[in-house]
Amino acid sequence: MLGAGAQIAGDEDLRGRARTSYYELERLIAAAVGEDMGLPPDALASRLTAYTVVGGLRELYMARGAGRGDTATGELFPLVDRVLGFARAGLAELTAQDAGA
Repeated sequence: MLGAGAQIAGDEDLRGRARTSYYELERLIAAAVGEDMGLPPDALASRLTAYTVVGGLRELYMARGAGRGDTATGELFPLVDRVLGFARAGLAELTAQDAGA
C-alpha cells in the first residue's frame, strides 16, 4: 500500500489540492511571522520565510518517508530543526537588509 506522500505525488488532482492547502498554511505562517517581526503579512521577508518553512517540511514529509512512517520521530527532530534554522537565517538576512536599506 502506498503512503500518503506517494499517493499525492502520483495523482494530479491530489497534488493540486495539496498545493491549495499549502497556500493557506503559507498565508497563516506569513501572517504570524509578520506579526512577530512587526512586518505586514505580505512583506517579502514574511512570505519567503513561510514558503521556506512549508516547502522544507513538505520535502521532509515526501522525501524522508515521514508520511509512511519510514522515519522515526527522533530522526525527524534534527531535520525539522534544520528547516526552521534555515528559515530563521533567511529571515534574519532579509530583515537586516531591509534595516540597512
